[in-house]
Amino acid sequence: MFRCIFIREKLYDYQDNSLSELEKSKVEEHLKDCPDCSKRLFQMKELLTLVEHKNIPKPSEDFWHKFKIELDDKLNARLVTPLKLKPVSVLGLKPELAITLVSVFLVIIALGVHLRNKVIIANSDTQLLDEISILEEIKPEIDIANADEASFDELYLLDQQDQDSA
Repeated sequence: MFRCIFIREKLYDYQDNSLSELEKSKVEEHLKDCPDCSKRLFQMKELLTLVEHKNIPKPSEDFWHKFKIELDDKLNARLVTPLKLKPVSVLGLKPELAITLVSVFLVIIALGVHLRNKVIIANSDTQLLDEISILEEIKPEIDIANADEASFDELYLLDQQDQDSA
């Protein structure tokens, strides 16, 4: 049965005498033992004989040219779908995305307000002198001349004050 499938694919080439010698001998050997495939070959020969004697008009070159163009157009229409652009509006956002964007915006604002309240900035020279005197009272060993250490120590002490007041 499976062998018949492969042989039937080669029957036309066998009839046309376009098989290699090895394939031809395999087909002939199978045809001796298989009446179904032999019957198919006989039917194929009869059909080809009928078609050879039938007067079939040949299409002109113009027909084939138009045929090719129309076929290409139909294939392209099926293979390439037209690009459909949809306008995107802000109001058309999905609710989850809109909620996420609003939440992120509110978190950024809250963080900015929180950090602004934490940073103490001297608005005038008198406030700066007051802060330095407070620092000298709390920790007199801070060397104001060494700016890097003083600013770190100042931030540390301000943080301690915030924690004590909280």
